[in-house]
Amino acid sequence: MRSVTVALRVLEEALDRAEQLLTRGTCRCSTYEVTCAVDAPCRENVLVLIERMREKIQNLSSVLGIEPEMQDAGRQISASFFYCWEVLEGAKAGMLKRYGAVSPTLTEMLDPLIDELIGLLREAGNELLSQKQF
Repeated sequence: MRSVTVALRVLEEALDRAEQLLTRGTCRCSTYEVTCAVDAPCRENVLVLIERMREKIQNLSSVLGIEPEMQDAGRQISASFFYCWEVLEGAKAGMLKRYGAVSPTLTEMLDPLIDELIGLLREAGNELLSQKQF
């Protein structure tokens, strides 16, 4: 039963993300941009299909007695921030040496900026975690 629950949860999360991208349209950040070139008729059709899938998931969950798992947004965000911390550690100049020579100038410039980002992530994650006992 657990694998069915996990599969349905993964699907629901994918549906949420798809709906978000289809309805929001564009997401611009410093390192990436997502644009939605899906035309209006196709977008509406996919949104209808997403809703139908949600109904099927709800029906199956009801039949199988699957209860929704309560998830705290602060906990999810802080977990994501702490994961990003690990990813940033891997982007430091010392770790890049495994791919070849790294300029000392890059080390002097990159590592302090990454350390600042890690500090901010840690601060934000800890702030979120301090709001509630998990």
